[in-house]
Amino acid sequence: MKIRTPNNFLFQIKSSNHNKIVHFYLLDKKEENKKIGRVSLYRQLNGIYETHSYLNKKYRVLVLGTKLYYKAIQWCLENGYSIRSSGNSSDEAMRVWQSKSIRKLFRIRKKKDKECPSFINDVWYAYSKIK
Repeated sequence: MKIRTPNNFLFQIKSSNHNKIVHFYLLDKKEENKKIGRVSLYRQLNGIYETHSYLNKKYRVLVLGTKLYYKAIQWCLENGYSIRSSGNSSDEAMRVWQSKSIRKLFRIRKKKDKECPSFINDVWYAYSKIK
């Protein structure tokens, strides 16, 4: 499966600290590859990556944030990593995790996090559809 951006947009992936942080940027080619959004993955002590995201409000209606999440999830799964929401997700991020469209590509499971009861929201985990 190949996650693609709509025309005029590009993905850019940058990792740092030996893949402890991986940033998936979305660039607008029309505006000289201006960074308009990102999903950052932060590797936790248990080896699971947590998502944190931002997308410029001007671009939110284009479903670009969802595409960023798809790309980040795909990268984790292809590289043998587990991925989950942060538990302190924004309303927009929660809509992505709860959407039907994400379930077309990945298995999504909601879990209460017993280790960190301070999480505001439930924690969502993504898995490959292939078992």
